[in-house]
Amino acid sequence: MKRIFIALPLPKELTEKILDWQKAHKDLPAQFIKEKNLHITVIPPWRTDDINAIIAKLKTLSNQPKQINITLTDINSQNKLQMIWAEGQTPPEILTLKTILEETLNKQPEARPFRLHITIASKSETDIHEAISWTAKLDSFVLMESLLFKEGAKYLTLETFHL
Repeated sequence: MKRIFIALPLPKELTEKILDWQKAHKDLPAQFIKEKNLHITVIPPWRTDDINAIIAKLKTLSNQPKQINITLTDINSQNKLQMIWAEGQTPPEILTLKTILEETLNKQPEARPFRLHITIASKSETDIHEAISWTAKLDSFVLMESLLFKEGAKYLTLETFHL
């Protein structure tokens, strides 16, 4: 049984901004998320044995947005979660894609509203609030596997789908 989820991968320019921010804050008591694990979660993890059926369903998608433009405006600590997030306003295209994916995969929408964020550090008790202005154009989504280890989660891209 695999633990999978759907995410938006980050373009290189945005990833570099996050890595630069992490380097500039290397003295924070936090565990920084590695470059290959940076993403925006659209559909949270669930368990399945049938990866091929999910990939086949995702290949049939139509009417999804062709590109998603995001703007991240703040870096904030999420103290209850012990995380640091880069956040911004959720563009309607992400909500459209999320709805299409949930319908295609027969997934029940989460009770809590979607919040655009990228986890950039974990295991943090730091209180941080910093304004940023990072923009990016996203043109794909990915099916990922989440592998849980004592030192944290690791993610494997199983399939990439272009918008």
